[in-house]
Amino acid sequence: MYKLKKELETIKDLEKLANFIYRKTNPTTLILLSGVLGVGKTAFVKLFLKNYGINENRVKSPTFSLINEYYHPDFQIVHIDLYRLNKIDINLYQEIQDYLNGKNSIVIIEWPERLINSDLTLQSKQLITLKLEFSEQEKRSYHYNISYPGA
Repeated sequence: MYKLKKELETIKDLEKLANFIYRKTNPTTLILLSGVLGVGKTAFVKLFLKNYGINENRVKSPTFSLINEYYHPDFQIVHIDLYRLNKIDINLYQEIQDYLNGKNSIVIIEWPERLINSDLTLQSKQLITLKLEFSEQEKRSYHYNISYPGA
């Protein structure tokens, strides 16, 4: 498992982080993206998806739709935002589990702490956890962990 903590000073730094994470992903990756409201989670997703040729203007926060799907010729990318939910109903739970079971899907979940008491199965997903936060100097910083199936 890799662990890293670094400070982000500009949007270019966030873009470099998105590019770095992009190079670590494959079509079986699950990215758990956490951080307080307004710290830049959706901005990160926009920059991350740009690496797959998806126009930033097409990428919207799924706060109200809960799930947005984007398509690459070889796989899909699923962006889930659980911010509004206090409890996950059985239908949404099953839908998330179906995405996690998919062999050709990168799944990004914002506010993954809403899943703490669930028993979702990660199957063969490579797991990347990314926490964005504000530092004491009002700058953004991030913590990054990556683990691989069977590791």
